[in-house]
Amino acid sequence: MARRELGVVLRGDHPAARDGGAVRLRDLDGASLVIFPRAMAPRLYDHMLLICRDEGLLPGSIRHARNPHFVHGLVLAGRGVHLNEPPATPLPDGLVWRPLEGAALAWQTSVVWVPTRHNEAIVAFVEAVSEGLAAAGHRLAPDVQRGRRPA
Repeated sequence: MARRELGVVLRGDHPAARDGGAVRLRDLDGASLVIFPRAMAPRLYDHMLLICRDEGLLPGSIRHARNPHFVHGLVLAGRGVHLNEPPATPLPDGLVWRPLEGAALAWQTSVVWVPTRHNEAIVAFVEAVSEGLAAAGHRLAPDVQRGRRPA
């Protein structure tokens, strides 16, 4: 299991962006949410909205966008906030990324295999995937680091 916490992309003048610290989802209550179209990943989409609701964020509206430039344009235009991982490249002027308090939302990746079929190919696969995910900022569960088989 690997996990990468999500944060929020906001306009720099948004009240939640001002102090530079973590943002509580409930502090974004009523804001429009810019999110990928549900058809791309229905279960993830529903899960994200459920976590938002449980953490006190009921979006005023939902705008669908998947192209990062379009997403950033919508946020810059004041049309919403966007939940995503830390940016790999600098955001456009006027936008900031802030972590979410409590790490309620995260991208999670996991792999399952039949224990009786554990072999060197699986060990090599786990090591390669673990290295790639760690390099991308995911935190790895201790029992899968360096290809160790979970207990």
